[in-house]
Amino acid sequence: MNLLPNTDWEIWTAVPAIRKPNVSGTGFVPDCLMAGYTANSNIIELQSPGYANIELGDLLLFYPPADPNMLICSSRVLDKYGDRLVIQLPLGLKTAPAVQPCYGYPITVGNWDTIAYDAADGWRKDIDLFTWRDTWPANTLAGSRYSLGVRQTASTPQRVFHNVGNLDIWPTRIERYHGRQIAFGVSIYHKLRQGSGSARLFIWTDVGGYVYSPTTSGVSAYELLTITHTVPQNANGLHIGIEFNGSPADVFYVSQPRARYGSTADEYEPSDGFLVPMVKITPATGYNFSLTFPTEGDGFGTFGFPFDFYAETNGAIAPTVKAINMQLECRSPLADKTIAIRHQKPTPHIYALTLYSKVGHMMETDAGIVTPKDGRAWLYTAHAGSHWYNGSIDINGYVL
Repeated sequence: MNLLPNTDWEIWTAVPAIRKPNVSGTGFVPDCLMAGYTANSNIIELQSPGYANIELGDLLLFYPPADPNMLICSSRVLDKYGDRLVIQLPLGLKTAPAVQPCYGYPITVGNWDTIAYDAADGWRKDIDLFTWRDTWPANTLAGSRYSLGVRQTASTPQRVFHNVGNLDIWPTRIERYHGRQIAFGVSIYHKLRQGSGSARLFIWTDVGGYVYSPTTSGVSAYELLTITHTVPQNANGLHIGIEFNGSPADVFYVSQPRARYGSTADEYEPSDGFLVPMVKITPATGYNFSLTFPTEGDGFGTFGFPFDFYAETNGAIAPTVKAINMQLECRSPLADKTIAIRHQKPTPHIYALTLYSKVGHMMETDAGIVTPKDGRAWLYTAHAGSHWYNGSIDINGYVL
């Protein structure tokens, strides 16, 4: 069992969307001109002659004068061919009958803020260290979903770590480590090395201070580092992490962190189980929304459209997450109507979250929903053209 949380960097609830770094991690993917796009449509073809740096599956944000419905949240690139990119707007929304050229850019999630310590959920960082979820296949270690991108900003050591906690706050968490040997391992790729810098692992306790692993050697590939340490019986604090000792602007990629009881951490198991997020997430589309369902059926006896939690949270929830716990609130002008979210459009259907209406009343339901492999669920009703308003969606937990 992996003792560390969120080891594929899938959940980032406490940080904003940022511009997607380029594949080298030294800068950002540039803006891309959308010379034209489909008018009066929910599924949009973007004419983008300069999209060479935009990947299938990327999330795009747009600048005005893009259609207002393109500015609500990010949109996922569902297809690309010729000079065209294909996206779909949320909640069945459409572009206006007349559209204007605009610029867009791909995003990911990360922390470039020099006043915050937050990294991926379950992880902290030194305040001035730049970290992000990296989605470039060239930087992804085999067997990983994503890597953690890291860019140093100082010549002094900078750290990313899991804080097990303080005895007075989470006694059951720190006590389970007392007197036990921990093996900790991480694969690290020092991609941009401007001097003789390196990275190493550490285990810190408030009783014994820092214990370090050997350092990376600077080869142009991932290196597995490991360290073992027995946690003192009277420790009140425990940090398990990585220390970066490169030059300013050195770039590292971090993959497959694992910690377990015992003397070896050679094999990687992704963290699993339920993750309580650092911050409750409400999708960008989930604040006081109104929607009208289509009158044309979806081919499976209902009427609906995709709910893309990856795009609609601006990347905070990766599409690889196994399940999410959601709360849905909404009103309807009519009684005895239903609105629901299931894991996919086609059969078989898993009816995981269903809300029943009462005229004018705010109705609420919550449940866990199994997420599809592509991270796009299906928001639907059995009532053609039905209208709902004052809606909200909160996401409160995850199964990794």
